[in-house]
Amino acid sequence: MKITCVSDSHCQLSKIIDKYPMVGDLLIHSGDLTYRGDLKEMPSQLYDLGRLAKNFKYGCVFTLGNHDWLGELEPELMQSLAEENNVTWLRDQEVTVNGIRIHGSAYTPAFCGWAFQTSPFDPEVGVDPEEVWGKVKEGVDILVTHGPSYGHLDLVQGNSAHKGCPSLMRHIQRAQPK
Repeated sequence: MKITCVSDSHCQLSKIIDKYPMVGDLLIHSGDLTYRGDLKEMPSQLYDLGRLAKNFKYGCVFTLGNHDWLGELEPELMQSLAEENNVTWLRDQEVTVNGIRIHGSAYTPAFCGWAFQTSPFDPEVGVDPEEVWGKVKEGVDILVTHGPSYGHLDLVQGNSAHKGCPSLMRHIQRAQPK
């Protein structure tokens, strides 16, 4: 199965569609469809995502990112918009596509007060990452996240400290996605 992965398109999907023709079996978008994730941006980005998904045999599954506020603040509206555009929003859940189990979550370690934040220390800042990552079932084939796990591609330019999520790394080791 040919899977195409995209992330951090930040309101630029129409340019991506025009510049890079994409086809295949499944499209996965792993968050930050928008800059602010409001009602001005999100409908058009989901429309473009749906338009792009038509090039893929099994369509598109996606998760949101820290910029995509609408999903955190108005999840029912977000779900409705996703359904209208025939794309599947992975909201801390698993879906099976052509026999492949895919789990997706938007959560990232707390950073500058953005959407979908986790914090093991302060419930005022975000949800407990153990609550989020504990939902990932063993044997899942693909785990779609917006943020990195601890120690895996999680260094920020100009800073040698790891910024990824230790809880996510533990649950990846437990679930062992393919």
